[in-house]
Amino acid sequence: MLFTREGIKIVAMVCMLIDHVGLTGLAGEHWLVCRMLGRIAFPIFSYQLASGYIYTSNKQQYIKTIAIFAVISEIPYNLFFGGIINPFYQSIMLTLLISIIGISIIDKWCNFNAHLLKSTIIMLLVLMIFGTLGTLTFVDYGQMGVISTILLYVGMQQPNKYIKSTIIFAIICWANLSIGGLQIIILNREVALQSFAVLSLLFIIPYILQGEQKILQGNKAKVFKYVSYWFYPVHLLILSMIT
Repeated sequence: MLFTREGIKIVAMVCMLIDHVGLTGLAGEHWLVCRMLGRIAFPIFSYQLASGYIYTSNKQQYIKTIAIFAVISEIPYNLFFGGIINPFYQSIMLTLLISIIGISIIDKWCNFNAHLLKSTIIMLLVLMIFGTLGTLTFVDYGQMGVISTILLYVGMQQPNKYIKSTIIFAIICWANLSIGGLQIIILNREVALQSFAVLSLLFIIPYILQGEQKILQGNKAKVFKYVSYWFYPVHLLILSMIT
């Protein structure tokens, strides 16, 4: 159950909830532990976004769904962060939306097996343009959040699961160790809080090596999919009401 598509998504949702509880102050003196665990969430969501795009039967509907929930999440997100519209800090859903649009362009115009040079140039342009867009729109995790998500999609095109695992391992380590941000002291050493995001690999890599399985089918899978979409705005709304 743990190393399935649904299992690691539940891990990501729980870690995000813990992170946001830490932000509210409800965790008291344990807020820093909550923030550490919260770093696990984004790499898993990024990986699953790219994976979902690859396996979905309707790519346009997939993008549209991400866009709809990016809009739905805006008010709960603003309520959670002080109840005001802050144009300089946007939600993770906008990060994922920008990423998925970049992924769709690479999917349409790049064929690395047939046209390596052309595809590489297009990919680099997409990374530069959409990474810059992530910076200009002040999305959560900024340009590195967008760039790493797009690169995860490219890395997942590798059919060999061991090579794929190695590429994804490298991308997540590189991206999250590059983000920086809040520094904390552990064993008398300064450590970037974001570096704890590499713990997500403890769930992603076994999932890949196991064959990227899912356990839910049919209507149950559809219900779980929309529960996972609604989780983000609903938990933000509930926490904003509590605090």
